[in-house]
Amino acid sequence: MPFRRNFLALAILASTAVALVACANRNPQFDALHDKGLMPVSRDNPYVGTNAYLAAEMEQSTYLYNFVKENGVPQAIEIVGDSEDSAELRLFYSGKSQAYYATPVRKNAPEATEWVIRGPYTIDKGYYRQLSQLAPLPAAQFEIWGRRETIGDTDAVAEQRVILPAFVPTPKPKPRPSRKKEPVKAPPSEGPAVTGMPVPGQSALTLDQQALMESKQNAERSPNGDLIHVVQSPTETLTVIANWYAGSADHAKKIAEKNNLPLDAKLEPGTKVFVQAEIVINPRLMK
Repeated sequence: MPFRRNFLALAILASTAVALVACANRNPQFDALHDKGLMPVSRDNPYVGTNAYLAAEMEQSTYLYNFVKENGVPQAIEIVGDSEDSAELRLFYSGKSQAYYATPVRKNAPEATEWVIRGPYTIDKGYYRQLSQLAPLPAAQFEIWGRRETIGDTDAVAEQRVILPAFVPTPKPKPRPSRKKEPVKAPPSEGPAVTGMPVPGQSALTLDQQALMESKQNAERSPNGDLIHVVQSPTETLTVIANWYAGSADHAKKIAEKNNLPLDAKLEPGTKVFVQAEIVINPRLMK
């Protein structure tokens, strides 16, 4: 009898533990986010609740992960339902005026869930008014499988970061002791006298004007800081361009990949070649 009582007690404890595990939510973000309405996804903060929730679900669901990789990051999400087993995940894309609905399906492992995605559906007017107030989201960052990963159009994100080219103003000249000198008069046939004074009709350049003249000697820059070289001669090559702006012909391959060109591409005059900002050491325009 004592053995039977002990066995029954252990069985009750085991069943209770299984029930508690079954009732516990897989995703710790679920309780804080479900039935809270429309929630925006952060572009650059993987620890915001919406990003953390999507990251945890993408780790479990290959369907959801591949869907976001292919279709893009949703601008906002909504989680409807009181239980993870019956919840509905809604993904909103205002740029496409589309919404997708996903429902969970348990895998063989009790803690793993696959999301089955349906759509696209037209976004409701009430949702669309809210989404129109959010900024575009070409890409976003997530903490997936212990590493930070950017999903989406990373080039579009880079273009949003405006990096101005470095500029060193011309130093102000130190004042010199003034010494009165009589201007040297030249014969009328020899033109105006060559002196340290400005020629009549002309004025000395200000510091701003000098800085503007120096900036014109530098190559143009794109909004993200990359240098833009315009090909002037058909004899120019990517190796020559890399050697001039990056200081080494070894960077020619990087420049070729940036511009989707073969390493030995023949460059026509007028072609724009982008040089990555991080490898530029000489911003002067190549003559």
